Amino acid sequence: MSGAVYGGDEVSGLVFDAGSQSFRVGFAGEEYPKGDIPSYIAVQEPLPDEVIEKDEAMEEGDTSKVQTKREKNFFIGTTKIIVPRARTTMENFMKEGLIEDWDLFEKIVEHSYENILYSNPAEHPVLFSESAWNDRARREKLTELMFEKFQVPAYYLSKNVVLSCFAQGRTHGLMVDSGASQTSVVPVFDGYAITHAVVKCPLGGDVIADQLEHMLEQQKVDLVPTYKIAGKEEVNEGDPPKWTAKKNLPEVTPSYDKFMKKMILEDMAASMLQLCDTNIDMEYVDKLPSTPYSFPNGFTEEFGAERIKLPECLFDLSYLKADMKREGLMTVAQMAATSANLADIDIRPTLFSNVTVTGGNSLILGFTERLNYALATKCPPTIKLRVFAAPTQAERKYGAWIGGSILGSLGTFQQMWISKAEYDEIGKTIVDKKCP
Repeated sequence: MSGAVYGGDEVSGLVFDAGSQSFRVGFAGEEYPKGDIPSYIAVQEPLPDEVIEKDEAMEEGDTSKVQTKREKNFFIGTTKIIVPRARTTMENFMKEGLIEDWDLFEKIVEHSYENILYSNPAEHPVLFSESAWNDRARREKLTELMFEKFQVPAYYLSKNVVLSCFAQGRTHGLMVDSGASQTSVVPVFDGYAITHAVVKCPLGGDVIADQLEHMLEQQKVDLVPTYKIAGKEEVNEGDPPKWTAKKNLPEVTPSYDKFMKKMILEDMAASMLQLCDTNIDMEYVDKLPSTPYSFPNGFTEEFGAERIKLPECLFDLSYLKADMKREGLMTVAQMAATSANLADIDIRPTLFSNVTVTGGNSLILGFTERLNYALATKCPPTIKLRVFAAPTQAERKYGAWIGGSILGSLGTFQQMWISKAEYDEIGKTIVDKKCP
């Protein structure tokens, strides 16, 4: 075995899977991630007093008494970011499925090593997931960051859809990944993502949360985030809530308030939304039982037909609220059909008979059945259409991480790592050669 190849048999690798909603980290070979932390970081601006003090001292020409300007404070992890603080904004390091803010990203990786994995970066090889549309500059920057800053012994970069495919025990399929900020469809064949056939659209969990907020505004339901509530009394369903507000709250930023409201909306979406198996039949929908939802302030409301009409916007754009731009948007079924037709004609039958659903937004009840129905009309009649989804919620939510865990623990994969020696010899461009 040559010195340049990394043989990581004794040490388990680490798997990092970054998403717009959360950042999953853990050890390769384990069933589920060790940590699942929000991709949002609370960034607190320093107090302005020191800046004023510094300016005054500059004018007087005496800078000896001045303290240097304090750094921003960063808070990472669910329990830290939900605390109300003054001058604190919620920022996400991802934009459209790609890493945008590298400083925040570096902070979240450091936090993962120190507070979740409790491990030294220099002792474990790292497997990262990336979007199928990630660009070369970002791939090289991530490689450079891991080797130069964190001094990892070995590293690999793999497409998240390919990993989700492996998690299902397959090497090919049409991967429909519906996440928070995006829904994307990528054909995977023989363990490789066919990048020229990627179809994506900004229709995901965030759009569903916006639609929910719009619906609550129309029904005049007051959405009170948890940080404002000190106590509440039990009231009957439909009665106005009786709750007491917390006193001495700091003045929070609009972005924090919006984030806390979005947490409630996401919980609502997970607990009560449902999709019809076929196109919506209004008479049938009105007969379906309604589902109650209790808000943090004690108010309980029953939701009937709305909970079925709302997620339908993923499959029929006419259900989107009026003020939302529809240009360039496609339904999930249109995206799947377009993506499969962009791929080579010989592999289309394989793709259509291995349509696989993954991503947190696909956990809406009835998503798989609805996609099957919508795709049946768009798929050639001679082709056998099959739509699969992982059996458990966790497997669907953490699909890419689980695939990375499987891949990173395979004996045959150990020769695939980019070792530190190879990086030192060739530089960051090696990622384009060794990680397709």
